[in-house]
This record gives sequence, C-alpha cells and structure tokens, in this order.
Amino acid sequence: MDKRRMLTRLAVSLLAPAIIMLSGCAADRAAEGGAQYGNAASFTIDPVSGKYLRFKARAVSLPVGVLHLPREPDAAGIAALGQRLDAAPPNKLKSLTRTPVAIQRGDGTFSVLEGADTVSLLKARGARSVPVLLDEPFSSGVRDIDGLYASNRAARGEFEALVSELHALIPGELAFRPGEKKRERVQEKMKNFFGGKAQYVTDLLAARIVVNDSASIATALKVFAGRPEVVQVKDRWKNPTRLGYRDLLTLIQLPSGVVGELQVVHRDIESLGVISHGLYEFFRAHASDPSKAWEASCDKAQAVSQRILGLAADDQVGLLLPAKADLERAARGLPAARTQQEALSILGEMEAILGRIAGQAQAA
Repeated sequence: MDKRRMLTRLAVSLLAPAIIMLSGCAADRAAEGGAQYGNAASFTIDPVSGKYLRFKARAVSLPVGVLHLPREPDAAGIAALGQRLDAAPPNKLKSLTRTPVAIQRGDGTFSVLEGADTVSLLKARGARSVPVLLDEPFSSGVRDIDGLYASNRAARGEFEALVSELHALIPGELAFRPGEKKRERVQEKMKNFFGGKAQYVTDLLAARIVVNDSASIATALKVFAGRPEVVQVKDRWKNPTRLGYRDLLTLIQLPSGVVGELQVVHRDIESLGVISHGLYEFFRAHASDPSKAWEASCDKAQAVSQRILGLAADDQVGLLLPAKADLERAARGLPAARTQQEALSILGEMEAILGRIAGQAQAA
C-alpha cells in the first residue's frame, strides 16, 4: 500500500466516521443523503470481494445490506458470471469484473445502477461488503445527446407501463410529459451541471401524479420504499427546495438501463404552477451569476416564493385565490426583466399583494 493511501485511510478512520468517500460529480452533493459510512471499515477489503474486484482508489466498501438492486437478480446471468469467474485463472479474475456503480437512494441505502449481477454473486458467495463507485444518477449506455434521445424514445413504452403500475397504488391524477424535452434545455443542463455528459440528464421521460392530501404523499413514500425500480427518492415535501417548493421527486431505472423521473405533488402546490415556475425561472437564470449582480433580486424572489408556497403547504392556498391572477401576471413577467431594478419592482408588487392578503387574513 502506498504511503498516501495509508495516510488517507488513517485520517478518515480517526477524523471522519460519518463521512463517505465519493467519486465523480457526486462528491459535492451526495452528503445530503445522510449516509453514515466512510469509517475505517469502508476501506477494509472484504476477502470475498477482494478476490474478484480491484479496490479502486475512488471506491468505498459498503455493507451488502445497504446495496439496493433496481431489479430482481437475474439467476441465469449470475450463474453464467460465476461459471466464467470459476473457470478463469486466478491472475485473470479481476480483469473479468468491473467495480459496481451506485447512487444514494435517499433512505440510507444505495441503488446499484451498474454491476447488480456482480453484487448479487458476491453476496451469494458470502461477501459482507462490496467496493462501489458512487456517482450521480445516470442512464446506462448513453454516450451523447443523440444517444440520450434515442434510448429514451425506445424506452417510453416501458416507462409509461411502469409508472401506470405505480399510479394504481397511489391515489391521484397521472399525467405524462407531452412531447419531448427541448434540446436546448437538455444541452443547458449538460453544460451547467454535468460537465457536458448526456447520460446524467434523467428527466427526458417524466411523469407527474397530483394528489389531494398529505396522506397520499405518505402512501407514495411507502409504495416507493418497496419497489426495486425506484432507485432514488427525494422527499422534498419534508425538505423543500430553496424556493420552498415541495414534492416527492423519484427516479426509476427501467430494464433497458434508462432512468426516468416521476414526481408526486400536492394539488395545492400544483395549482400555483404559473407563479412558482416564473419565480424559479428567474432564480435559475440569475442565482449562479458569479458577479452577484442580481443577488438582491434573487434573495427577494426566494423570500416571495417561500411565502407563497408556504401558504399552500399549510392548507391556506385559498387566501391567494382573490389575487392569484395578479400574482400570475407578475410571475410571468419576472423572467423577462432586463435589469435588477425592473425585477425588484415586479417582486415589490408581489410582496405588496402578499402584504394585503396577510392584512385581510388578520382582519378576518
């Protein structure tokens, strides 16, 4: 073992018992999932896994009990893999397998997006932990934007069938995205978030279930917990976005390896879609501006959005109805604001409307 790796292991074992060593672009964001790994055991190579897999410097060993497989194990495929490995010379074993790739599922477990058969085989042969590379959600086999669109078109039927199956267990109104996501928006996401890599754009296939109450949100969480195809769940009902938006945002891996998105949202939140989308579009366009030229208006947009969506989350969306048209008009115009002063003027108008609503509620 080289000196640097030995020191890294020692530092982690002493100083970071609750930190996970991550790979790729997952490093900055995966800590949000609450994983409690990264201690010395995470760098201990299980003897069974170590026989068949190289322990890459960016890998972390995770207990087999926290590795979630997105489909039922393929018995024939696992048997064939085992026979191939058993027939190989010892010095060739590790060249026949690849380190599995996983993502945080959102419930303390990790979904294996690539290498599920390898994990199943190692588990069957007695491995207690498996080294994996942690990454962001991605669709397997995608290399560029043309391949992304082609694979998603081919998988649309299986996506709609699976989502319809889930919908049968969740009371609400189901709708699929009409048409395809605009190519310009996909290219923008690739550039801004994924280093130009198309496979990480996972919302070309998208659906939404609109529910009538918070009990249905809880039902959806229970349904998702028991489904292997659901590889990630973001409970933004419990932990809303910076703008106060609340929903359940899930990712589903299809048998083809394509990943699609299913959202579950409360009807009151959905009813404010024009308003929340206008605020979101403005915030998305300017919040990451390194010059911070729009910082004041972004802060105000965030506060306004939180107030509006907070009323919906508190079952008080009715208070907004008399002024909904005025709020929608302002929100539609906000993304087109050409100067911060113009944006602040629009947001000031929205704040004044909210102030009047609050005053009328207190008077009542």
